[in-house]
Amino acid sequence: MPNTTLYKAIAAVPKFRDRISLFTKKLRLAQYADGSIYDYRLKIAQAVFFFNKLPDEFTQTDIDYYLSTLLDKNRCSLSFFKHMIFGLQAYYKVMGLKQPGGLVLPPVRKPKRLPRVLSQEQIARLLRNCSLYDKTLLAIIYDCALRVGEACRLRWDDICFDRKKLFVFQGKGRKDRYVPISDQMLVVLKAYSHLATGMHCATYRSSSMCRFVP
Repeated sequence: MPNTTLYKAIAAVPKFRDRISLFTKKLRLAQYADGSIYDYRLKIAQAVFFFNKLPDEFTQTDIDYYLSTLLDKNRCSLSFFKHMIFGLQAYYKVMGLKQPGGLVLPPVRKPKRLPRVLSQEQIARLLRNCSLYDKTLLAIIYDCALRVGEACRLRWDDICFDRKKLFVFQGKGRKDRYVPISDQMLVVLKAYSHLATGMHCATYRSSSMCRFVP
């Protein structure tokens, strides 16, 4: 049997195999993202392995002790702590348990962070070192207020020149939407479409774009 947290939890609590299988099916039926399903399964398995019992049997004392242990001496990141709570909330919700026994999970406090803003000098230096494709991509992110991942998935078919609209496919929350494009951006896109004919254009992922977009 593979030496992973999930299989360790199943080995420690055999009944957990059926529960985690049902939990996974219910998450998929509820249309949770694949990344969330993977993360929640892992977090639940870690808690089960820690206590050697099903989440259905957790008490308030168990929850408080486990979460405080995670925070003690910075044993986990804030992100890990947050997703552990989200995982437990998802388990009780989709399994129809509604936090049995009056369990109360602590609220997740979001850190207050100021936005990182580039200076005019930094922007000018960035653009001087960009290719035509990169400049166009950065311009459309700024003009249409796109998320990095949304911009990386754009296709020419998504641009409605006549309607001055941009179609964003499966943005945040897996929702489609239309956003307006300025006249200046349309001019840039039309110029780019002529100049870029036959050019090799890079393909970006969100992670690579984030290296130079705050």
